[in-house]
Amino acid sequence: MLTVRELASLQSFPEDWEFVGVRLDSYSSKRKTTMTQFGQVGNAVPPRLAQVVAEKLIEALDENA
Repeated sequence: MLTVRELASLQSFPEDWEFVGVRLDSYSSKRKTTMTQFGQVGNAVPPRLAQVVAEKLIEALDENA
């Protein structure tokens, strides 16, 4: 299984990005929080994807202004 940091790197998160909470997997019976670090990474929009989408939206809005 990949670590939280490895999964975050695959999704383009910067190395200094901090995920808080427990690291237990989502199926653990010892789960104490509603969202684990694995869940945070898995549910996140990759930062580079968000940046590209935002840039394209800005371009489209500028063209129609």
